[in-house]
Amino acid sequence: MIKLDNGGTVLFTGDSITHGGRGLCMDGNHILGHGYQEIVCGRIALDNLEKMPKFMNKGVSGRSMRENCEQWETDVLPYRPVLISLLAGINDTAKALDEDTDAFVKRFISYVDSILKRTFDALPDVKFFVCEPFYLDAKNRDDQYKYFPHPVCESDFVFGNKNHDEKTVAKYREKLSAISSPLCAKAKEYGAFFVPFQDLFDKMSQTVHPSYLVWDNIHPTFVGHRLMAERWIETAEKALG
Repeated sequence: MIKLDNGGTVLFTGDSITHGGRGLCMDGNHILGHGYQEIVCGRIALDNLEKMPKFMNKGVSGRSMRENCEQWETDVLPYRPVLISLLAGINDTAKALDEDTDAFVKRFISYVDSILKRTFDALPDVKFFVCEPFYLDAKNRDDQYKYFPHPVCESDFVFGNKNHDEKTVAKYREKLSAISSPLCAKAKEYGAFFVPFQDLFDKMSQTVHPSYLVWDNIHPTFVGHRLMAERWIETAEKALG
């Protein structure tokens, strides 16, 4: 179980993976978006029904860690959450594929450091989960829908990884691999918790075709979101138990 000390607000934020198509109004059907964050929030709610916690999704499609850092006082801190989950980095990576890796990592971690410092200064008792950005070659450039976990029954859609050749894949993996360890170390430095995702997708793609899990190298299918939710919950149970 994931037990909260009190009711309060649980806040998920980050980029499009967390955004999950959330509605920008108080429509209860879509306000949390659809994906790992909705699954996790449902679990936390059921584990803490007597406290009736509130849940918020402030993920923004396309947002980088830099932009999260810039908007933190507007999007997160005013709500004084008791638990925060942050997943961002793939958009920073996309903009820095040809940049020196060491310089990229140094800058990226500086944004994370700033976010964590300001958060724990303002909310010293908050439970903070820093999630690992990930990338998986869906290997579906020739036939996007062959292993997609849904029959083709709506109009066609051009996946964003159409031009992700092997060289591009290698650049993404190099940058994200370089981020992982310092990101984990930075989370631990502040007493936050690190949620690893890359190893999970790598391992599961040995069992099933990768495009069953991640449809455009970046965004998970509903199957991938379920895997993410289970890893997040597993991490939280260990951290808070």
